[in-house]
Amino acid sequence: MGESTGAAVVAEITRIRESRTRFPVVQAVLSLRRLALRLDDEALAAMARGFDRNPADVRRVAAWIDGVLAGPTAAAPVLHRCVSVSCSANGAAALWSELGPLFESVGLALPVVGVHCLGQCEQGPSLGHGDQVYTGGAESVIRDDRPWREAPFGPEA
Repeated sequence: MGESTGAAVVAEITRIRESRTRFPVVQAVLSLRRLALRLDDEALAAMARGFDRNPADVRRVAAWIDGVLAGPTAAAPVLHRCVSVSCSANGAAALWSELGPLFESVGLALPVVGVHCLGQCEQGPSLGHGDQVYTGGAESVIRDDRPWREAPFGPEA
C-alpha cells in the first residue's frame, strides 16, 4: 500500500468510525473507490483492523463491490435491493439512503430493483447481485445458490 493510499485509508476509517454508520466497510470501500485508489491486500487488512472485522469478510465485500461496479452481466444484470418486512425493519431504507449515493458517485451502471426477499432475513438488510448477497446485519457477502432461488421472489410492485 502506497503512502498516499495508506493515509487515505486511515482518514476514511477515522471519518467513518466517527459517523457511527452500520455499514462502515461498504462506505469505506466506495469512498476510496471514488478517490480512484487501488485497494490491495494491505489496505483491506488495515480496514479490517480499523473496523474490527474479519479480513476475509472485508475482502469479500470489496470483491462484491467490484463486481457490482463492473456493470451488468448475463448472470447479474441488476442490483437487487430487498424491501421486505424483515429487511425494512432492519434498516433497508437507511442502508440505501447511505449507500445509494455512494454507489452512484463511483459510477453504478446497474439498474436497482426493489424485491420482496433475498432470503437473508435474519442478517438483513440485503443487496443482491447475481448469486451473491451483501448482508448489512453481518456486513458480509454470502453466496446464495440454493436450487429453489432462481431469482429474487419478486420485484417491488
